[in-house]
Amino acid sequence: RGATFFTSSGRTKERPARSAVAFALALLLAVSLLAGCGKSKEVRAVEKSIASIGEVTEETEAAIGDARAQYEALPEEERESVSNYETLQEAEKRLEELRRLAEINAVEQEIADIGEVTEEKKEQIQNVREKYEALSEEEKGMVSNSDILREAEERLEKLKLLAIVGTWKSSIVGITLVYSFKEDGMYENYAQNPIGLKLSVQGGKGTYSYDGETVTLYHDGKENVFPVKITENSLIIMATDNNPIGDMIYTRVD
Repeated sequence: RGATFFTSSGRTKERPARSAVAFALALLLAVSLLAGCGKSKEVRAVEKSIASIGEVTEETEAAIGDARAQYEALPEEERESVSNYETLQEAEKRLEELRRLAEINAVEQEIADIGEVTEEKKEQIQNVREKYEALSEEEKGMVSNSDILREAEERLEKLKLLAIVGTWKSSIVGITLVYSFKEDGMYENYAQNPIGLKLSVQGGKGTYSYDGETVTLYHDGKENVFPVKITENSLIIMATDNNPIGDMIYTRVD
């Protein structure tokens, strides 16, 4: 029995026996221990690995991978016993976000590294474009300096065009052949006699395009493609079916 004491009303009341309280605490502890003991050592090891991940950074990738591998190695019926599995899922999600941000930052840095656009940077600009296109549409929208990449490409195309813009002349048995390429995309092709008068219109007038390796002339609904090589002062039109007489070397005159 518990101890008896008097209340203010004069009635008696018994205190609960201390042994009963101790028994209840012991029972609660036993239940808790039994609950923990219901998990295998493998499950507890997985929970420990997940708990040790901590703050997710690029350096914790290995720890997250190890925890995932341990979880996947558990039998299906034991996976449900992993109490902190959501923590592993959240860590993996955060790691993927960090990877995406790293890729975006890398593209932004490579765009910034382009600097002044020259013809020698053609391959560099192409490589940056490929990495940008490899991003998802959402990721592309997160690249803060994509406009600089576009402007660099436009500038590179302009430089290609400027390489061929001008008037070029070549002489054959006293006749001067002239190609005149304008910056607005128009061209004229004609011949001159020794005193500079036009003799005929060989290719006439039309538009052209130049990709750095070939020039395409558009005239009267037709197009002729010529592989060319340009140095500082010379334009070499390579021999083709359209130019069977061999390589033609033109010299810049303006």
